[in-house]
Amino acid sequence: MKTLTVEELKANFSNVLSIVLKTGEVVGISYDKKRERVAALVPIDRVKPASKRVLGILGSTASVTFKPDCSLSDEEFTTPNAQRHFGSSAHQAPPALGA
Repeated sequence: MKTLTVEELKANFSNVLSIVLKTGEVVGISYDKKRERVAALVPIDRVKPASKRVLGILGSTASVTFKPDCSLSDEEFTTPNAQRHFGSSAHQAPPALGA
């Protein structure tokens, strides 16, 4: 995999995108002085579609909708002890079902 810095990518974006489209090559993107790879430009046909979240035993009877500005990650959404994601102990998360 070829790796470019952010500056190199910005300067040659159209050319790099064309290469990715024509060859299917993945291009790594490095950032900062460490030049550590932090992202990749990947052909769209190699991107795995997001899977649907299953609501466990409620999957067939309930649904959930998230607002576009929701900032919960999958990990935060599925963490049983959600208290750390909802602030201090003064703002307790609701108890788990069956608790």
